[in-house]
Amino acid sequence: MNSVTCTMPLKNDSQVTVEYANDWQSDRAEYQSQIDKMLSWIKTNREQSNNEINEQYDIIDINSLNEMQRLAYDIVNSHW
Repeated sequence: MNSVTCTMPLKNDSQVTVEYANDWQSDRAEYQSQIDKMLSWIKTNREQSNNEINEQYDIIDINSLNEMQRLAYDIVNSHW
């Protein structure tokens, strides 16, 4: 178990000290199944989202974009 002590200044020039403990291994064990499911959840939702987007919007000719539009397109596309 990891224990952390934190002293924080207050507006009236006094301080308050807070101590808290975290057992990261127990937290991880508790949420491990949810963590494991996230990769498949992300993949599934990304695929569903791609299908919905393609149905909602017209495909554009990216060669017709100006320089700033193309930069924005490339940034968004690199994150998707």
